Amino acid sequence: MNPPSITPWLPLPPDLLLSSRVVDVCQWPTDFPPDEVRYFESLLSAAERAKANRLLDPVKRAQSITARGMLRTLLGRLIGARPEKLTFTIGPRGKPSLSPPWSAVEFNLSHTHGLVLVALSHHRAVGIDIEWINPQTDWRPIARQFCSADEVVHLHSLPSADQSRAFHQLWTRKEALLKAAGIGLARDVPHDDPSLTQYTLQELSPSPDCVATLAIREHVSQVNQWLLTPTAGI
Repeated sequence: MNPPSITPWLPLPPDLLLSSRVVDVCQWPTDFPPDEVRYFESLLSAAERAKANRLLDPVKRAQSITARGMLRTLLGRLIGARPEKLTFTIGPRGKPSLSPPWSAVEFNLSHTHGLVLVALSHHRAVGIDIEWINPQTDWRPIARQFCSADEVVHLHSLPSADQSRAFHQLWTRKEALLKAAGIGLARDVPHDDPSLTQYTLQELSPSPDCVATLAIREHVSQVNQWLLTPTAGI
């Protein structure tokens, strides 16, 4: 089966319509002026605000607020609803989805080091993960804990200059797959779990120092990549 066609990163069109035949991925930065952070915070539910306020780092707290606020703004624009009125249902492993009558809109969000990615589709489960390639991360003990023996051997077989990037890319593949399936990063999920075989994985390149993977239930012919203008009104 041929991999999906990937478009270059282009400005988000004003008339985007979701489809089960394609997946749309939107990217935007997390750094906003303080007044816009306050605006986004006003869109959040009490639970979302409480979750953000548990972050002690003020930069990470503001980034969490803008990520969720922009997600609400984007989803509200797509379905024609006020962002602050959107309600979400949380799955048994923590994956959020829009409550009826909008539950056909599938989405998944990930953010790291100043960038947010959101995968969107219609009636098709998606998962996405983005990771900043932190040069200070000692990936070896993490790989021994969460990766298979074959994966660890493969990482060590690469040139040393390529190992960190390869590990972070592998990590995004795992995260995106489990998020799409609504499982979460559970150590008790075997690598060959048959419930995971229905998903297609597509690596993305959101920026030079970040890697990402998109997981899609079954197969689509195209993945559209969109850039959002960093403003409260999208």
